Amino acid sequence: MPSRKVARVEPKPLSAAIEIPAIRSIQAGCEYYTVMIPLRQLAKLFEREDQDIPPELRAQRLLNTGRAKKIRNYVVENPQDYVLNSITVMIDPPNSSNMEFVPIQPSQDWGMLRLPLDTKFFACDGQHRIEGLKAAVSSNPELGDETISVVFYLFSSLRKAQQMFRDLNSYGVKPSTSLSMSYEHRDPEKTQLRDIKAGVSVFARFTDMEKTALPPKSSKLFTLNAIDAATRSLLKNCPLDPDGKTKLAIAYWNLVAKSMKDWQAVCDRTLAASDARQNYVYSHAVTLEAIETLGWALLNKSEWVLTDDITASISSLESINWERSNPDWENVFIFDGKIRKDRVVVLNLAKLLNQKIKATQNI
Repeated sequence: MPSRKVARVEPKPLSAAIEIPAIRSIQAGCEYYTVMIPLRQLAKLFEREDQDIPPELRAQRLLNTGRAKKIRNYVVENPQDYVLNSITVMIDPPNSSNMEFVPIQPSQDWGMLRLPLDTKFFACDGQHRIEGLKAAVSSNPELGDETISVVFYLFSSLRKAQQMFRDLNSYGVKPSTSLSMSYEHRDPEKTQLRDIKAGVSVFARFTDMEKTALPPKSSKLFTLNAIDAATRSLLKNCPLDPDGKTKLAIAYWNLVAKSMKDWQAVCDRTLAASDARQNYVYSHAVTLEAIETLGWALLNKSEWVLTDDITASISSLESINWERSNPDWENVFIFDGKIRKDRVVVLNLAKLLNQKIKATQNI
């Protein structure tokens, strides 16, 4: 890897103090400071909190080492384009009167924050980033010269620190699973998923790329996470190369789409997607996975070739009554009027669909 040339901005001991370039700001009537900490300094500033301390005496959740490891792997595997947001920290100097902010010029909010050497640092938000980055620097010391932004608040009480942790983790909205998939460009499987969606006309036009559950008035039929779950299962143990898998999945789902006359009605705008979802069951995640389970069994037997027999079987889906009111669905995947989805339900629905297909072919 080419040598990394970055400017160093680091805490340095001066007159028994840590001196850090900082920007001073005001929030909720209190001063706080934004600083840049070199990654190699994290191990010196932040010690791992004692995990045996009961929740009421700490201001953080227990450290999840698996989550920290994921962050470490993410940074090490993507050294040229990783991105991590700011860490929020409470600073607790033994005597706050020894803490000082010295502006570069009078009335400016850019200057030097001077802290006693024995100042304690408590992460209110970002302990997993801290531990992950410590491990990343151990694996790749060149990362040590890079920085992460840290927001310092003056510690006033454990109660205040606990409330800050709660607020920071309550009002930040994480992206949905579907949106995360839409924006993921490193994972080849997610790129493949987007290619498959684009190659199946009804998926391309009627898949919501953001939501994991469709609201009643949505103009879409599917969610991206539902298509992802069904497609990953469809291609499970498939020996084809990535391009072959993509082509097979596109061909299979296009065959399914061709066999669903009401999907085509939605495409033709003769049936509203919201009405289709309300009155029929063919676009629900449980149904997609059951159709996938059926397809996987057929493709696995045919050595992953879409044969004429498979085409005939899947085409028989057209003859099935997909109305939600169909009593055949009761106690299979509709219980007390509500659709349920788990692996047992998916398998039972796939078995029922297979029986219906065979009954149709024997007529």
